[in-house]
Amino acid sequence: MTPKSQLSVGDRIVGTHRQQPPGSSFEDEVCRRVARRYRYSARQVHVRRYAPAAGAPGTPGRGLVIADPRAKVDCVGSDRRDGGLRLFEAKESGPPDFANPGLTANQRIVYPRLVDHGGEVAADRGPFAAGTRVPRGTRVVVVTPATIDFVLPEP
Repeated sequence: MTPKSQLSVGDRIVGTHRQQPPGSSFEDEVCRRVARRYRYSARQVHVRRYAPAAGAPGTPGRGLVIADPRAKVDCVGSDRRDGGLRLFEAKESGPPDFANPGLTANQRIVYPRLVDHGGEVAADRGPFAAGTRVPRGTRVVVVTPATIDFVLPEP
């Protein structure tokens, strides 16, 4: 049996064997490739979206504000600490062109809005500080076993 000191968050004990959560081995591979491709990388990064500011009733707001909810991105890579983020979501199952790749409710809200308005890192993670901007137009790349060699080729 695996000693408790060797278990990590999310591990489950089944009989006398340690079992990782579903998809974690594929996520490990995607994040390993991100870490090899980019100078800076981190796993399990929470991001928030920007949304247009609300104005008084009947008048438009001015500018953008940070908005809830926040969503977790599996892997983030960049060649700079302070921007240029590339966001990757690992999905182990499903056809290569599936429209809804099993995203959480928050991911379905946040990911498309990053393209529209941008966002920011919600909490410090690895080399990326809270408040690091995710520029407008940034897309979260959903990586599947069918697309991994195209999206993140081995060197």
